[in-house]
Amino acid sequence: CSDTIPLDAEIESLESSLNTLDSEGLKHLEASPISTDSGFNQIDIEKDCEYEELKLDHQIGKSEMDLKLLQIQSISMQRDEEIWQLQSLVSGPKVLEFKDNCLRVLPKAPILTSECVILGQKLDCVVDSSVSDHELLIEVDEGSMELNKVQVLS
Repeated sequence: CSDTIPLDAEIESLESSLNTLDSEGLKHLEASPISTDSGFNQIDIEKDCEYEELKLDHQIGKSEMDLKLLQIQSISMQRDEEIWQLQSLVSGPKVLEFKDNCLRVLPKAPILTSECVILGQKLDCVVDSSVSDHELLIEVDEGSMELNKVQVLS
C-alpha cells in the first residue's frame, strides 16, 4: 500500500531522532558535570531530554500502529476485491453465503435452444432459461487468495 511507505520513513526518522537525542544527552552529561551552582539547570536539561524521548517514543508507537492498521486494511481490501472477481467469473450466480475465506454460490447454467451450434462455432442462439441444480463451495487461501478447494454440493 502506498500509504505505508511514508509511515515506514517517518518511523525510521523518529527512531533516528530518538537515538540522536540519547547520544547528545549523554555527551552533554559527560561534558558538564553537575556542580552545586548549575545542579538545578542540569536537572532541567535532563528532564527536557527525557520529555523529548518520551514524545518521540509515543510518536514511534503511534506511527507503528497506523502502519499496522493500514496493512490490515490493505489485506482486507485485496481479499474483498479478489472474492468479488471470483464471484464475477461464475455466470449469474446467486451468492448464498460469504464467510471468512469461503464462498458458497448457486451458479446458473444457461439452457440453450436447439438451433445453437456448439462445436468450435460461435454461439448465435437464444437462451431459453437458466437452471441451478448444484451449489459450489469455493475456499481460498486467506493470505495469498489462491484457490484452495472447490466442492460441488448437490
